[in-house]
Amino acid sequence: MAGGFFNRLYYGNDKKPDLTKEQVSGSRFKLFFDVLGVRFWKLIQLNLLYLLFCIPIITIGPATAGMTLVLRNWARDDHAWVWSDFWDGMKSNFWQALAVFGIDVLAAIILWVNIQFYNAMGQTNQIFFMVKYLVLGIALIFAMMHIYIYPMMVTYKLRLRDMFKNAFIFTAAKLPHTIGIFALCVGLFIASIYLYVLPLFIITFSLCGLIVNSFTNAVFDKYINVHLDDSGHYVPIEDEKTDEEPVADEKSLEKSGVRA
Repeated sequence: MAGGFFNRLYYGNDKKPDLTKEQVSGSRFKLFFDVLGVRFWKLIQLNLLYLLFCIPIITIGPATAGMTLVLRNWARDDHAWVWSDFWDGMKSNFWQALAVFGIDVLAAIILWVNIQFYNAMGQTNQIFFMVKYLVLGIALIFAMMHIYIYPMMVTYKLRLRDMFKNAFIFTAAKLPHTIGIFALCVGLFIASIYLYVLPLFIITFSLCGLIVNSFTNAVFDKYINVHLDDSGHYVPIEDEKTDEEPVADEKSLEKSGVRA
């Protein structure tokens, strides 16, 4: 009896499926709201689990990878257990996610130092204010790249530099869409903090993650997955012209494999 209880705690109850085929529509937009409605309480559970694992600040990156794995599956109508898949996502992507978080901390420190410097120098030379806004623009692009970094991390076997490279290409190629998704998520956080529309500690992180992964699933299907065979290896499309933007060179994609 105790064993069955802990199995359900870890894996969930397989007698209660989250989403049936009858509840799923063909539209990605409609699918998002189907998932949101059916898995609303699990989104709350996932959000609280994520916050719990973020308490030791150094684990924020791995915890984000764990949450992203669960949300990626839900967003494409694949099954995922809240606890076990979250934990598996943390373990399998721990070092890459930790490296990304370390780069983020370093970038934040560099940004703060630069802004302080340009503010001080701008008192005597206005050109430093222009440089400051240029740096802020670069920082904004870097922040928006994270829309793609973690979903790529949990989906493909890519080197860290390839993830950042592809994330930059996606951000530039899909700039209006990326800005829209980024602005929507920032708006939800602002509403959670100042307007109390959504309690930040209950669902905001997982809701934003679901929005991001619903978007990136569609982008990856169009620009990456069409070039991969069932084993996750790059397959060149011969004698076919396309206006799609490349997301990585052939050598990089040959080294990437789709994770289940």
